Amino acid sequence: MCYFSEDEEPNGEDIPEEEAVCRICLVELCEGGETLKMECSCKGELALAHQECAFKWFSVKGNRTCDVCKQEVRNLPVTLRRLQSANVGSNSFQHLEINGYRVSQELPILVIVSMLAYFCFLEQLLVIKKYLHERNRPPSILY
Repeated sequence: MCYFSEDEEPNGEDIPEEEAVCRICLVELCEGGETLKMECSCKGELALAHQECAFKWFSVKGNRTCDVCKQEVRNLPVTLRRLQSANVGSNSFQHLEINGYRVSQELPILVIVSMLAYFCFLEQLLVIKKYLHERNRPPSILY
């Protein structure tokens, strides 16, 4: 396990490897890859992104304003280096479980909410249809 550090800044903070993810695609940043540090007011892992993701994002978006801090972004390449750490044995596995938990929880919730909305819509259609059908029926003779 290792920590990533930003070489460009003398006072740059160290970011644990499992937290060093692209802020756009949420994929882990790798050593030697093209990583950008967003030069805006964002700090830590919020300032890091893959170069390709950042260029695509801002070209599609059409402006250079950060969605998080609302500052203009000046992208600078960053070199990541590994720093050895002795106390990160099982933390990486727990972090993967946490990320897996977040991802695995969002989709089922979306599906359940969509299904509930669909069935509520169908119920309303059936109630309206039944009401209109009963309203147009001739009065029944009571025995």
